[in-house]
Amino acid sequence: MLKRVSFSIFLIGFLIFGGLSLNYLQANSFFRYLQKNQIEYKLPFLDFIYDEKSFLAVGDVSYSRAVERAVKNRDNLYYPFEKTKAEILKADFAFANLETTIMDGRPIMDNEMVFRSNISTSEVLKNVGFDLVSLANNHTPDFREKGIVETIMNLDNQNILHSGLGLNLQDSLKPTVLEVDGYKLAIISFLDPAFVPKSYGATANSAGTAFMSFENLETSMSLAKESAELVFVSMHAGNEYVNKPNKFQIDFARKAIDLGAEVVIGHHPHVVQSMEKYKGKYIFYSLGNFVFDQPFSFNTKAGIMLKLNFNILGVRSVELLPYFMHNFVQPEFVEGDLADKILKQLNYDFSKDLNVKPVSPVSN
Repeated sequence: MLKRVSFSIFLIGFLIFGGLSLNYLQANSFFRYLQKNQIEYKLPFLDFIYDEKSFLAVGDVSYSRAVERAVKNRDNLYYPFEKTKAEILKADFAFANLETTIMDGRPIMDNEMVFRSNISTSEVLKNVGFDLVSLANNHTPDFREKGIVETIMNLDNQNILHSGLGLNLQDSLKPTVLEVDGYKLAIISFLDPAFVPKSYGATANSAGTAFMSFENLETSMSLAKESAELVFVSMHAGNEYVNKPNKFQIDFARKAIDLGAEVVIGHHPHVVQSMEKYKGKYIFYSLGNFVFDQPFSFNTKAGIMLKLNFNILGVRSVELLPYFMHNFVQPEFVEGDLADKILKQLNYDFSKDLNVKPVSPVSN
């Protein structure tokens, strides 16, 4: 840490002396031209500034209830991801909210409010490109400690990282660290306790999720900042089927930014909610369903895949990829008026932020 601080002080002093800023260097087309054409220049130690990575995030994913029947009827476990997996695989890191246990058991009927997905689900998630899932939600603990233990084991067997749930409170608050090419990115995840039994929350002596509280947030953020240069926060919160975030969502997300989070990514409402830029950092209150059995409205079939392009300095640009489930439990990227209708739910003025760009992969 001391070496990193010393180098940072030297670097800042050098750039100030030279009359250059990091943002200027990153944006300047001349320096990008030199780098692209591998032309030697005088600041080779600044290569890390240009080296961006991508973090892709989606909302709620479950292979329970009718999703299980849909893939079984088609004899195709990969059916839900057929039209989106190419984008997922391209990302350096891919993240989803896994809203189910993964364990052996009986089929779950449509009218039940406990979720269980077959063990094959973890293999599917891995093969379509997911590196990390949040387990801090209101369904992963549905089968209590047995389900928690088996879900973690089945994800570990596929080398899928997970956050927000553990065998005790300390375990659930521990940051999950992603690393590639020298980048370290910490993820911490939380669940709003307002809509779950108290037993779903981890305690000092029992398994469960990391509940959303300022105390838990401060503890987890402190650990995360010791582990990585950047911290992304995931929160499972909000009123279901409502397009606006509630006060607790807003307060918690902004507190996370105040404590040093680079971005906050939300899910749970099963619809897209607004996004905002707070103190220069992005908050996405809900990305909507991704693979879920709720075809009863336009909003529950629509969602946004989020792609964050970042480097050691933080998030440099944002790409928004709207999708819609024309076919049951199968999201498909869209463009034109349909894409605009979905993006409008973010309630964000894209014309005032050149770093945020709606994208239509169907036309790429």
